[in-house]
Amino acid sequence: MTASVHSLADARAAKVAAATKAPPAWANDLEYCCLYARVLRAEHDAEEARLKLERLQRGVKNVYEDEELGARTDANHLEWDVYHALILHLAELPAKDRRIASIKRRTIGNMWLRAEGERYDRIRAGCEQDDHLFPPSAQMRRKRA
Repeated sequence: MTASVHSLADARAAKVAAATKAPPAWANDLEYCCLYARVLRAEHDAEEARLKLERLQRGVKNVYEDEELGARTDANHLEWDVYHALILHLAELPAKDRRIASIKRRTIGNMWLRAEGERYDRIRAGCEQDDHLFPPSAQMRRKRA
């Protein structure tokens, strides 16, 4: 988890700082990116469940009524932004074989592939670039037509 953020300006500054730092050595390893994305998603979901549980235990209706829960919620939202950026990144990486292309599709998931908008079009295009690795019946272009 990242450090707690207490204001929108701090959150934006943290997001810009994260976006401008050098990518890690594994940034172009598609399989590693997929596994890391799954870990980020699991950690986000676990923290979200912990926050809901603590909110109920404390009798708070809104997490922002409690300063600590609000800060943790903001930090969890920043982690979701990192996850989403990683999904966009791995969608653009070409798969070398069908096994990796399948892992990529499962990691991205149907939620991202069926949504509408420019961002999701980029994700779909990234997955469609791997269609040549699949038989015609499993190609995304065929399913969307």
